[in-house]
This record gives sequence, C-alpha cells and structure tokens, in this order.
Amino acid sequence: MADADHLLPPGAAGDPRCPAVHPGVHLSGGTGGPVDPTLFYALHLKEQGFTNLDRSYASALAGRLLVITAAFTAPQLLAGQALGVL
Repeated sequence: MADADHLLPPGAAGDPRCPAVHPGVHLSGGTGGPVDPTLFYALHLKEQGFTNLDRSYASALAGRLLVITAAFTAPQLLAGQALGVL
C-alpha cells in the first residue's frame, strides 16, 4: 500500500511538513494571556456562557456578534446581487 501522506494538503493536520502547533492559532494557549489582551471575542463569549455560567451576558454578546456580522455581510450580499455575481 502506498504512503498516503502525499494526499494531504500542505498544512493539514498529520502533514509531516506541518508543525504541531501553529503560532497563529494558539497566541496565548487559549487563555488570553495576562489581563486577557489577546482574548478573542468568540472565546470571551464561550467563557462567559459556559465557564462563568453567565448566560444572559453571553446571549447579549452573541446578539452583538450577530448584528456586527450582518452589518458586514449585507453590503457584500447586496453588491454581489447588483453585479450579478450571486
């Protein structure tokens, strides 16, 4: 049987050319570092909802994230429809 490593795209998990941990993925080990300067919004949302069990605050964060995502998505969608791309 042939070695299947050649079927993996570069950078895929299990690729021998790929380092075990990508520094861009784990900036601070997932903790946000001291005083949380690198804590991403989605990680903060997850920690509030599941770790701190503050579901109402996490729900407000999720609603804000939905509004921000819609604000960035709607113009792109409308522009794509106007150009006939979509």
